[in-house]
Amino acid sequence: MSELPHDPIDELLHRAHNAADGAPPEFMGRLRARFAAEAVARKRARMVYIQSAVAAAAVIILALVIGLNVEWFFPHPEPVGQPGTAEASDTPAGNTPALEPRAPDMRPEPQPKPEGNTAPEPDQPEPGPAQPDDPKPEPKKPDDVVDQPTPEKPEPKDPQPVQPEPKQPDDTVEKPEPVKPTEPDGTEVKPPQPKTGAVLASVIAEPKLRIRYEGEAWHDYAGEELHDGVRLSAGRDAVSLTLADGGLAYFDGEVRLSLDGEVLCFSISTDNLYIDNLDTAREVKVVAERFSAGMSDAVAAFFLERSEFEVAALVGSASLGGETIEAGNSRRASSRGIGNEKAFKGDRFLKDVPERILLREDFDQPPPGGMYGDGERLEDGVAVMDKAPRYIAFRYNPTLTVLPGMVVRIRYRTTDVNKLELELFTLAELKLLKKNKETLYKRVFSPARNGEWQEIEFRVDKIADNDDPNHFPSHGELFRNFKLHFSGGDKAKLEIDTVEFVRVQDPVR
Repeated sequence: MSELPHDPIDELLHRAHNAADGAPPEFMGRLRARFAAEAVARKRARMVYIQSAVAAAAVIILALVIGLNVEWFFPHPEPVGQPGTAEASDTPAGNTPALEPRAPDMRPEPQPKPEGNTAPEPDQPEPGPAQPDDPKPEPKKPDDVVDQPTPEKPEPKDPQPVQPEPKQPDDTVEKPEPVKPTEPDGTEVKPPQPKTGAVLASVIAEPKLRIRYEGEAWHDYAGEELHDGVRLSAGRDAVSLTLADGGLAYFDGEVRLSLDGEVLCFSISTDNLYIDNLDTAREVKVVAERFSAGMSDAVAAFFLERSEFEVAALVGSASLGGETIEAGNSRRASSRGIGNEKAFKGDRFLKDVPERILLREDFDQPPPGGMYGDGERLEDGVAVMDKAPRYIAFRYNPTLTVLPGMVVRIRYRTTDVNKLELELFTLAELKLLKKNKETLYKRVFSPARNGEWQEIEFRVDKIADNDDPNHFPSHGELFRNFKLHFSGGDKAKLEIDTVEFVRVQDPVR
């Protein structure tokens, strides 16, 4: 192994080795390795110092160039006001003051070589410098390499890199309160508005039903009248409507009601519709898909299923696409056109059609046509008669038309009565200044029991002519009054709570 006796470091190594009695042979090798590592660290520290100085100089030069350009191209305006008072700000454009670069720390510290001179983004926090890993010992060098003594290692200290331009603090500029965005038109659900158009119908009973008008959201039906343009959607059960002219409508899907001049229009989107406009003098049009059906003084049913539209005439006649449909028959329209007229076989939808009320007297007030005034009286909504001539009678206002399926229903109570006679008089016609004889239709029956309220009903077309037992009322005849006679003991008494004339839909056979 070669020696360098004039090298002071080598001399120190010799002395350390000679002074270490019993030290292992590799002692000198480890000591040399440590000195070599310290030498490398000193070289790296010098490189970092040089690089930091170059970066600081570059930032200073860049700041000077920017400042000169701003002064040359954007000179400050002359201050306005009193002399010696500066109103303009000395800060550069953008309200961001330029920062003076800080002097770099002169103390060397081992650290990784920075990548470029780009400062970090202002919005991101400045990351601390990564601490270098402990340097691994250099591989064992030959004995002829001179090792340097280990200098005292300085305490690590965070470097002071060039700071980026700071972000303007939030509290330096007063910001206005943000404006709360308003809902665009159409997003707010408007409450139902009072309607002023024509009343087309009212709902019977209190079914589950949703309604809406144009520009409104669907809402639950709350007992209001139904005006022109209303759209209805039935719930689980079908819904019954009393039309403004006295007719009846019954549906189980979605329907829209409107007026087209004097014609009442129904537009159906799904399912089924039943209409009875007998004796109403109102023409009705029903639209489904691209087909149109019509009826006047008739009863008809309309079925929409899988883009096929079927119309059945139950009483009177109807039409579909200009083709006539006679009572008891039906036609079907589809993409292939309008089919031939066929016998209608019925539908289960018609089994639950409600009855249409034609006339009802509950005697809370005197009937519009008036009582006969022969001793009968009204007591708490009940017509009472307990003296001669022993009947309760009232007039219609002005008449009552006989319709197919008409039923008369009476709720009454008797005391000491053994016979009752129902009399229905037709309106006598005048021909050549001579009054024709009235027709009296009469039905005789006995009360089921005295002293109890009971109800009885008769089909009007089954009440025979008093003079001709084979003659019965027919469609279109006009009744002018109602009379119920009674006979019995000395204390005979008749009380009537209600009298109803209704029309029921006969089942299709």
